[in-house]
Amino acid sequence: MFHSDNKNCPIFVNFHKEEDISETTKYEDKFTDASTLEYMSKSNRKLSSPDVIKFSEAKEKETRIPLFVKKKNIEGDDFYYMGDLVSDPKKFIQTTIKDKKNENKVNVVKMIFYLKRHVERDMYEYITKDNI
Repeated sequence: MFHSDNKNCPIFVNFHKEEDISETTKYEDKFTDASTLEYMSKSNRKLSSPDVIKFSEAKEKETRIPLFVKKKNIEGDDFYYMGDLVSDPKKFIQTTIKDKKNENKVNVVKMIFYLKRHVERDMYEYITKDNI
């Protein structure tokens, strides 16, 4: 996830997940508005996980967090660059998602990030609308 220089950590988000993927990878990533991203960590992460800590310390450690998104997997492998993010560690929340396959709960961290520049209106509407 982090580059060897520890100064860059891109986030890649597929906004509209297919129904047939694993329950523990159906992350509830979403824009709450054109400049705020609600992002879920990979499964089996806690607030104390190294990658979550790196996100929470990104500002003070001057780590760049570029955001890349695509609407759906059927669009291919290309992602759109949305801009750089700033984390809000005070709004990181450890929670769980249910793995329906074996009825277990799996740890995840819900994180809030702010874009340094809001997503342009046309792109925001394209990404957030549930059609293709």
